[in-house]
Amino acid sequence: MLKAYKMNKAEFMLVNALRNGKYIQGFEALRLKTTSNKYKYCCLGVACNVLYNNPHWTLDEKSYWIGNNNSKLTKEITKKLQWNDSEGKLSIKSINGMPLNLAMLNDSREFTFDQIADIIQAGLILHKGDKYESY
Repeated sequence: MLKAYKMNKAEFMLVNALRNGKYIQGFEALRLKTTSNKYKYCCLGVACNVLYNNPHWTLDEKSYWIGNNNSKLTKEITKKLQWNDSEGKLSIKSINGMPLNLAMLNDSREFTFDQIADIIQAGLILHKGDKYESY
């Protein structure tokens, strides 16, 4: 019998934020500003916005950065989530055997925030100390 996955506090906060409807999904950057002065976030950008007490977003030509990156989690956020890497690597591979991560799923435009939240809630993200299963 499978044991139910129990999310850590940071994952719980992220899943709630992904599902609450407050965030507009964006692609290929943590955070982007729209022409109507609203912000779009990738799922990892939502994590940064929710898990930093007061995130300091730095703007370049069109996207926002946290630390020195505009597409991955910082070490601090990765540690809070207890994930194995800064892109949310999944414990499963694609049909063709390629590794998958949350950044790829978000940027493919085929996964909604709700579906990404389902993946996190199901415990399919590799956590610190987890081993990647080989097939």
